[in-house]
Amino acid sequence: MSCCDQNHENSNNNGGKPRKHMPHWLHMILCCGIPVVLLLLLPYIGRLIPGSGGFLASVIPFICPLMMGFMLLNMFRSKKNN
Repeated sequence: MSCCDQNHENSNNNGGKPRKHMPHWLHMILCCGIPVVLLLLLPYIGRLIPGSGGFLASVIPFICPLMMGFMLLNMFRSKKNN
């Protein structure tokens, strides 16, 4: 795959300048990590802010798909610019 070439890992076609977007592996860690951390902190957040536990419990499953959608949009946008 052309997106995974070792030659283009830290630079793009702009003369070796670094990329302006977040690396994919960091985005994947955040995408999986934020819902897990929120899920673990849910009982404590529910005690501190009553009524927020139910709302967060309904939002947590959608965090990862939303972040993945933003990541895909950024990937397609960067490929379109090149």
